[in-house]
Amino acid sequence: MFAAPAPYPVPEPVVAECVSTASRTYAVPELVIRTILKVEGGKVGTMSRNTNGSYDLGPMQINTINLSLINKEYPFLTWKHITYNPCINIMVGTWFLSSKIRARKGVIWEGVGDYHSVTPSKRNVYLSRFLTHYTRLKKQYGFKPVKGGYTESLQAVEPQLAQEQTQPVSLANIPTMLSRQLSGKDLQDSPPTFASMFRPRQ
Repeated sequence: MFAAPAPYPVPEPVVAECVSTASRTYAVPELVIRTILKVEGGKVGTMSRNTNGSYDLGPMQINTINLSLINKEYPFLTWKHITYNPCINIMVGTWFLSSKIRARKGVIWEGVGDYHSVTPSKRNVYLSRFLTHYTRLKKQYGFKPVKGGYTESLQAVEPQLAQEQTQPVSLANIPTMLSRQLSGKDLQDSPPTFASMFRPRQ
């Protein structure tokens, strides 16, 4: 029987190294990844049960519903890797976030919302929390864009907010960086793989 260790926070040196690697691999700004980690609030070993019977795993709270999708891309990973290896969790979470950003034509803000849910009301609540933490972390860490990864958006970000939503996010308060888009080249290229990073050495 597998004895699960008690959840524990990811040490800051590990966060720094893994977030930096994930950012370079998937062209997602480090500050965005750190904000997702803060909003999700997961720890190494966290398994949060949802009302639909699924679980959110590890620091970036990756939902088990997405395991089949993850396994198509990275068949060597198991739920234990994602739950108990903080770097793998951050890499997989960033890969998933990157796929959501790509699906939204490169707009970071929209991809962040879809990382949590495509349901408008749930997205709005999540984005409100994200913006709060993003602003705080920006003051703490500052912002350095990924070189060559983003270009200025030609249009203002316009999240699709349903009428029933409460506390809508003001578009005027969305930081400029979050309205930026992946470059055309990045959108055309296939997402990079990190499989070789975790394969045993020959």
